[in-house]
Amino acid sequence: MFKIYIMNDCKAKLPNGIEVGMSIEKSKEIDKTLSYDDFDEVYLSSNGYCLKSNHKTNNVLSIQVFVKKIDDEDFFLCNRQIKY
Repeated sequence: MFKIYIMNDCKAKLPNGIEVGMSIEKSKEIDKTLSYDDFDEVYLSSNGYCLKSNHKTNNVLSIQVFVKKIDDEDFFLCNRQIKY
């Protein structure tokens, strides 16, 4: 599994509208599957990402997107471009 990090200096947002700097409350309204994981201290989503929050402001500090590893050799031959 690969992880893609979106940090606080990036203006990117998830397709559902959640973005760095948004309040956790608003994020939970958008994605009802978000739940707090006490051990890792992040909000996990069943949609393949998690949110780390700033405990002072209760805003999204960073986003981790989980990308499923594909065991197909052709997967690495195509050209990809990440757009922000």
